[in-house]
Amino acid sequence: MAQFDEVLSLLTTPYQMLEKQTLDEIVAMALHIAVAVIEREIAQDPQWIAQALQQAINTLPECEPNEVGVIQVQLHPSDFEVWQTHNAQHSALNNATSGGVNPWHVSANAQLVPGSCLVKQNQSAVLNSWQTRFDALTENVSLGS
Repeated sequence: MAQFDEVLSLLTTPYQMLEKQTLDEIVAMALHIAVAVIEREIAQDPQWIAQALQQAINTLPECEPNEVGVIQVQLHPSDFEVWQTHNAQHSALNNATSGGVNPWHVSANAQLVPGSCLVKQNQSAVLNSWQTRFDALTENVSLGS
């Protein structure tokens, strides 16, 4: 009977390993598709970067009136091009978020992921990255499988 249990165990182990490997591959494929969809949406929706900037600026701590400084914005080069093309949106967002008081300095940063932004003011910096949030979600999904 012990030998029969051992043989049975040897037969089921490969199927369990195959099932886990298949599930891991399905999860990896789904996550790859999700990234492709997000990247496509970012490329097609110029409002994405405006929303990311708005969120990042809202996260900055409030400054004392005498400490208000230039808001430095860094965007991926492709987002920077879109930003320059839609300069009217930039002016509207700038005036809406800062009351027209804080000047902005917008520049390109190739190290950023498209659709993300880095916003700095005085000693504060906020990185709004969809990729970072997605990676955290991915880690939780991968650990759960």
